[in-house]
Amino acid sequence: MAFYDEPRFTRDSDVLLHPEDEERIVGESVKAWKFRSAPSILCRLAKTQGEEIVPVDILVGKTKRVDAIIDNAVNQPWSKGVRVATKKDIIEQKMSRGSDQDNVDGQEAEK
Repeated sequence: MAFYDEPRFTRDSDVLLHPEDEERIVGESVKAWKFRSAPSILCRLAKTQGEEIVPVDILVGKTKRVDAIIDNAVNQPWSKGVRVATKKDIIEQKMSRGSDQDNVDGQEAEK
């Protein structure tokens, strides 16, 4: 969201992966959480920046919708090869989660 709307510090970064990339990126030593209500896996890693620890949430999608978000992602000039989900896909994903903050984020981004 920070790339398309007013940045809001959430204290983490989110990354989406195709299932076939999970082992190559995450590895076997990371404990993953499986969501009860969705066919996705969440792996939480920590990146250090000096003395600060920044969580990195890696969501391994097991649905066609997550595959489409990844496939639709675009390169940004500053991204050095990292693709960013489209604004439309981020808004749809946020609005589908139904949390109060995600609804606010989605509505603000639609303006």
